[in-house]
Amino acid sequence: MSKVKGKTNIELFGKERALEIRKKRSKSMKRAYKEGRKLVDSKRVEVREKIVESQKAYFREKMESLWESEEFKRSQSQRVKVYYKDPKNRESQSKRLKQAYTDLSLREKTSDRVTELWLDEEYRKKTIEGNKKRWTKEERKKQKEKSRLLWENSDYREKTIKGSASSNATSKPNKPEMVFMEFIKKYRFPYKYVGNLKFWIGSKNPDFVHNNGKKKVIEVYGDYWHRGEDPQERIDAFEKHGYDCLVIWEHEIYKEKREVINKLEDFTYG
Repeated sequence: MSKVKGKTNIELFGKERALEIRKKRSKSMKRAYKEGRKLVDSKRVEVREKIVESQKAYFREKMESLWESEEFKRSQSQRVKVYYKDPKNRESQSKRLKQAYTDLSLREKTSDRVTELWLDEEYRKKTIEGNKKRWTKEERKKQKEKSRLLWENSDYREKTIKGSASSNATSKPNKPEMVFMEFIKKYRFPYKYVGNLKFWIGSKNPDFVHNNGKKKVIEVYGDYWHRGEDPQERIDAFEKHGYDCLVIWEHEIYKEKREVINKLEDFTYG
């Protein structure tokens, strides 16, 4: 108890009043302690965040410098190949990814992060340059052939399509295909949309097929997604299976309707 000129609070104010003073003092001290702790905690969090950010920056720089080494890339590629050769590893990884992507918040977070990265001009340039170095003409050709052989396997195709469906991937017609569907309906051309992964010719899923059983298919090529591609490769691929193929470009559907009608008439009835 505090003293005033040798007297305690009990002696000065009485027992009840002395207890009230003690409680008030205790409350004010607790409040001050809590506020002090909050300030300390906020400073601690701030310091911790700075440390984490500096660590992230350090490891990011370190990883970037490592990935510039061809030897490191090869070693990592080899490690991944060895890991995925084991069916158990493939299955467990597949389960983890499926489980993770059922969480909508995670998907949104990932999407936001990718968008944020892509808005960074330096990151975008690095990524594009890296892809150009990696995806040479020879490499693209090799991957294309590998993909073609895989898709000719019906078991692999069905498994992949089921996996895509379970991860909410869509196989609905895109905008140019929808416009073309309205177009053939309006001018009564005998074709139906089959680009929903249900109809296959070899390893190819055409966009439209003839209604009356004729071996004729139509592919709608988006100007952006198919830029730089040679439509003749697609035509030749269907020809191997006895199908005639007509390729219509997106810009033709919007800007050259008369030309498209002539093409369709020659292809269908010619």
